[in-house]
Amino acid sequence: MKRTACFFLAFFACQYSFSQSAKDSASVTKKAAALFAQWHRSDGPGLSVAVLKKEQVLFKRSYGMANLEYGVPMKSNTVMNVASLSKQFTAFSIALLASNGTISLSDDVHTYIPELPDYGHKISILHLVTHTAGLKDQYDLLYLAGWGPDDVITNQDALRLILQQKTLNFTPGKQFLYCNSGYSLLALIVERATGQSFPQWTKQHIFLPLGMNNTFFLEDYQQIIPGLAESYNITETGYKKSIIHSTTRGANGLHTTVDDLIKWVSNYSRKIAGNDSVIRMVENLPGNAGQGPELKYGFGQAITSYRGQKLIWHDGYDAGYRSYIGRFPDQELSIIISGNMELLDPKNIAMQLADIYLESSFSKGTSPSTAPQTKNIAPETVEKAIEGYYRFSKDSLLYIYVVDHNIYGKFANESGRFDIYRVSGNKFAGKDKPFQFAYQKARQGRADTMLFTVGSKTCPLAKLPDVDLSAYREYTGNYYCEELSVGYKIQLNDDKIVVVQPRNRVVTIKPIDTDHFGGEHWWLRDLIFQRDANKSVAGFEINNGRAKHIRFKKL
Repeated sequence: MKRTACFFLAFFACQYSFSQSAKDSASVTKKAAALFAQWHRSDGPGLSVAVLKKEQVLFKRSYGMANLEYGVPMKSNTVMNVASLSKQFTAFSIALLASNGTISLSDDVHTYIPELPDYGHKISILHLVTHTAGLKDQYDLLYLAGWGPDDVITNQDALRLILQQKTLNFTPGKQFLYCNSGYSLLALIVERATGQSFPQWTKQHIFLPLGMNNTFFLEDYQQIIPGLAESYNITETGYKKSIIHSTTRGANGLHTTVDDLIKWVSNYSRKIAGNDSVIRMVENLPGNAGQGPELKYGFGQAITSYRGQKLIWHDGYDAGYRSYIGRFPDQELSIIISGNMELLDPKNIAMQLADIYLESSFSKGTSPSTAPQTKNIAPETVEKAIEGYYRFSKDSLLYIYVVDHNIYGKFANESGRFDIYRVSGNKFAGKDKPFQFAYQKARQGRADTMLFTVGSKTCPLAKLPDVDLSAYREYTGNYYCEELSVGYKIQLNDDKIVVVQPRNRVVTIKPIDTDHFGGEHWWLRDLIFQRDANKSVAGFEINNGRAKHIRFKKL
């Protein structure tokens, strides 16, 4: 009788424990699902998401539409371009080849790509993998050379410009600077080391072994892709398509599904593709790649932490496609997100999911993610209205300008610009600056007003009249860049200074300081004129975030 009583007590205790666990699991799932309420709609783009514990799927949902024209809903087997998530597959290919002795991470890149210019310093495969090679980014180069977002960009176009550069951004191994060019070269190294095309090699050695049957590197932008989601941007009047005409690969170009990405992250524990040494290689960085900074990025993944826990992650952004893979290796938790809408902020959503699923694992006193799930972009009409010069005092002149929806400020008496963020509605704030301002649109015949708040004081500031451009005629003329094989013309158009690129693409530049101008696009941000011994304008240099020292000579 005692044994029977003990058995029933144990049985009911087990049943209670199972029931409680099921309730806890249901509660967590309900919290996770609540994050996506705004995406549960049939009139807008969407996303697919999955959360895994080791190889077990804890949460998998799809929301919104894959195609708005035909009313096709998003599914976990919907194909999407995952942009820079491609890099971890390219790097994994390198790790596989390094593991079997086909290549070595210490190999000089010139061993496989002898046509790459000799910069006077060794560039190793490890430099490419860790973004420490100093190469100029291919997309800065392409856009500066005259390509645009609607143009067809082939892999050959990108490689030709990369191999044409005569200078580096910095000495290899001395700095970290995210660079797409390095990963395009890594894909080329895979081809030359194996004798196979990069798309075919990755299919044979990664995708097919893992059963990722809907995953591939694009070879022809015109090819038919069954189940492909359309990519969308948002305007003030609604959604519009955002089409990619690119076949560059290595740095990007991967098309896949959330179902296939589940198989990919599961491979870190299953090791179907690659062995223990390969997994260790891609998850543990080798200190640094020279005498430069301690590395926090390698093999297509950033290795950081969130709320005291190790986090290995990467995201992807191209046109309207957004993607993210984040792994908490100590908890064996993975989060996958893929969507087709530019305002989607996948990393932030992933961190909110982590707050739910790893609540008990995070360090005490750390704060959960509170940023919005969608990026807070101001309408273009507001951006244009706030751009201009404002005088704070006799000696304090503020210039506010916009580059591809990113708003910047610069005081005339200070070096360097600072970010300006949209707080909400038409309210803005300067990063690390003690001021905020609000834009008020004109009403009943009144002019637009800018209300600046500094400390506890608020006052309206009028925008200064446009700068007299007659003083800038010395900058006009024709210029040529040998490394880009492109000519520019700088001229005055009505009340603007413009750069005229090939095919008459016109880019407005605005004076920021003496001989210093700011462009209106990310690929032409800082333009600094140089003078000869007679103080005459002799040329200019473009310095972007990922491509520096692009020199144009005045003809």
